[in-house]
Amino acid sequence: MRFNHRTLQGWRPLGASFARFSSVGLVVAAFNYVVFLAFLTLGLHYLKALLLAWILSVALGFALNRRLTFEVAGKASSGEVAGYVAACLFQLGLALVGFVALIDGLSIPAIVAYPINLAVVTACNFSVMRIFVFPVRRQMQTRMDHD
Repeated sequence: MRFNHRTLQGWRPLGASFARFSSVGLVVAAFNYVVFLAFLTLGLHYLKALLLAWILSVALGFALNRRLTFEVAGKASSGEVAGYVAACLFQLGLALVGFVALIDGLSIPAIVAYPINLAVVTACNFSVMRIFVFPVRRQMQTRMDHD
């Protein structure tokens, strides 16, 4: 494959989309933490607090990623919601497997394993969202419908 200015133009939207995805992830992570702390303050057991914060964060992440990251307008379909939840569960499983592999398998300290795992899981999750949950063709169709 030859690289030229046209090749780079094709990557610009992907890079911008990934940057928005990462920004949304930071917002959702902060939201998750605040909600988790609020539930703890209300006296919930930490596992219940964690589960409820995760559910609310998935809902916020869906809304923000759908509109801001992948620029999909209109009413969300049940397939999008189910796909997003499935992708979040996949992300959770991948993160857990990654931690076990890095920490237990390769004896990497948790403090070092965390950013490595985060980078891999974030890239995989972005790809799953872009390909299966919010496909590019749907985004392009939505933009054409609103122009």
